[in-house]
Amino acid sequence: MRKYGLVKVLFWQDHKIRCLSIGALVVFNYLLTVQHGNALGCFRLPLRYAEEDLAPWLSPEQVTDAFSELEAAEMILYCRKSGYVLVKNFLRHNPPANQNVGKFCMTLFREIAAMIGHLPIFDELIMTIVRERPKHLTRYIKDLETISERFKNGPETPYHDHDYDHDHDHDHEPSGGGTDDERDEPDDGDQNEDDDLFGED
Repeated sequence: MRKYGLVKVLFWQDHKIRCLSIGALVVFNYLLTVQHGNALGCFRLPLRYAEEDLAPWLSPEQVTDAFSELEAAEMILYCRKSGYVLVKNFLRHNPPANQNVGKFCMTLFREIAAMIGHLPIFDELIMTIVRERPKHLTRYIKDLETISERFKNGPETPYHDHDYDHDHDHDHEPSGGGTDDERDEPDDGDQNEDDDLFGED
């Protein structure tokens, strides 16, 4: 389980963020910082998990509406069949901090491929990595197609709502957090203040 999620100070100036409803703003912040998230910004999050986590602030209907709003704004892609969410442009602003994290991201990529390699959301993840070419992942780009081809016929382990409680301790699911030795504190990098944080190119 990861220990932190990065939200840049420019988040609040982004034009797409400023156009969101309060519910969508809460949910998007949640997706950037939730413990179920990982270093690729693509992770399994059944809606019931989000509804339980956000219950102090949002009703289940508001959570569902917020997901729909974020999808319409092209800020996320959500697969209701598998329960996986992809935060678009995540890797642009959260690239792997070092080579160890880059290597860990590829391990995570293989785990995700084994689960959703046959679904459109996985194709979008590949396109995101190829488009952004994040530092410490560039060397692995040539391997993406080889890995994805292996799982085009379906997951090795069927995904479904497991028969365990949502107890904030899903160690069995790929989290992408890495170990303390693998992860460095995030670097602000060379982000241009005029760049959109979460909009499409």
